[in-house]
Amino acid sequence: MERLSAEDLSILVVEPSKMQRKVLLEALTKEGVDKTAVCGNKAEAIQKIREFKPDLVISSLYFEDGTGLELLRLIRAEESLEDLPLCWCPARVAESSWKSLSSQG
Repeated sequence: MERLSAEDLSILVVEPSKMQRKVLLEALTKEGVDKTAVCGNKAEAIQKIREFKPDLVISSLYFEDGTGLELLRLIRAEESLEDLPLCWCPARVAESSWKSLSSQG
């Protein structure tokens, strides 16, 4: 995988909470990441991924229309997206959920 500088990196933040989105975007901006997009649910995320073509997706675990694990499965099911890195950034999570997520890659 090609190593990108913060200025060249594009990141999609998938987070239902407006406050959490704001915090994440501020942190990314502080680190020099200017190419960002945001959305609040699984359906929007798939559409944004196809349009925005991010280098990384930072995602919550729970949305109104599904879960982060479902989003990961949708991403991995598409050949053009199967190598897209996804980072979980949950506000809170049960230990059993972490074990399930880590087994999914």
